[in-house]
Amino acid sequence: MNIGLALLYLFPDAKPLIDYVVMKDGSNEWIDEWHLKEPKPTDQELEAAYKEYMKNPPVISSPSETLTEIQTVSADLIKENENLKNINAQTLDTLSQYQQLNADLIRILAEKGLL
Repeated sequence: MNIGLALLYLFPDAKPLIDYVVMKDGSNEWIDEWHLKEPKPTDQELEAAYKEYMKNPPVISSPSETLTEIQTVSADLIKENENLKNINAQTLDTLSQYQQLNADLIRILAEKGLL
């Protein structure tokens, strides 16, 4: 059985490596990550789906369609990465401000003899 093909049959709109990750080590194959709302399929469901897939495999996208999808996902990931960098920078700035306020408070309390 090929879990990746079974998942393509069960979830044709899902995106491998984003919605799920299948790993293979020699002859062992397993679902390593699962990010879909639907429950992860059982081994029996995967086996049945693989058999159905083999009876009537779907038409595979042309390379240019696949490349366009990859480029779109890549662009989205780059935008999300930039957004996360900005959030991280803002968080670090806020942390720095809180650290300075904390240092000022400790200094004031020490000057007043309250520490």
